[in-house]
Amino acid sequence: MILLNQYRDKWLGEKFDEVIGFYTREFYCLDNFSSFKVLYKGYLYSSLEEAYQASKFLEAAPDIALMIKNSYSAYEAKTIASDNRDKQRKDWNTVKATIMEELLRLKLAQNPYVERKLLQTLDYPIVEDSPQDNYWGWGQDRNGRNKLGNLWMNLREELRKEYHMRLDSIPFDQMDSGEKKIEYRLNDEKRQQLRIGDIITFTKLPDKDKTLRVIVTDLKRYSTLIEMYEASFYQYLDKYYPNPQEVAKDTSYYTDAEVKEYGCLAIHVRKFSEYTAAPEV
Repeated sequence: MILLNQYRDKWLGEKFDEVIGFYTREFYCLDNFSSFKVLYKGYLYSSLEEAYQASKFLEAAPDIALMIKNSYSAYEAKTIASDNRDKQRKDWNTVKATIMEELLRLKLAQNPYVERKLLQTLDYPIVEDSPQDNYWGWGQDRNGRNKLGNLWMNLREELRKEYHMRLDSIPFDQMDSGEKKIEYRLNDEKRQQLRIGDIITFTKLPDKDKTLRVIVTDLKRYSTLIEMYEASFYQYLDKYYPNPQEVAKDTSYYTDAEVKEYGCLAIHVRKFSEYTAAPEV
């Protein structure tokens, strides 16, 4: 029997003690070792980790920085840096968080996929699940500083866009209670800008006395109203209509010409709960 301590979670180790798993997690792109190139100070690094390790030596020991640039993996880059710790810049512990944030911003700007995946973390807390590092991660006992996760959450907050829409009182109350989780709209120019992870603030009509902040969890685009309503009819609409055709008839505020020009958009949402970076200690 193969017994490997390869899984962080005990349940996985018990269930798959004879399987060597190598498929990456959904949000592995947020990891510094993931293969997303970063152009930093005129050099294109294969990963953020290599850029981060090289930055310790770019001025203090250029020969070590060159070794890291010529390394074959993020792991080798980290090993080279660790073996030459005595040659790194003297103020490293003071500047390392600032440099990490700079590199994360570059990674986001240069890799649209990473930006999209970061927004898809919605409003959930982000942690570096490292059992060794209680500064960048949350450590063996999960009580570390999680500095890297906190930086990602701060950047996520900067990336989000917030939109404002109006909603009649009945659907507003249904959304506020959690009964309504899909908002149906024309996919016009404004709605085309929406992304998963963005925020919508709904204002309750007619009195405009209440607002509700939700986060976009999914976006489904359709060519016709009936096609859109059919897709989620039994999820929500069958409580109020006998069939999708009747829902389409009731959507008289959109003309056939508008639907033909723009199509339709089902905006999946839930109430927004923000997780922000933990305060520095």
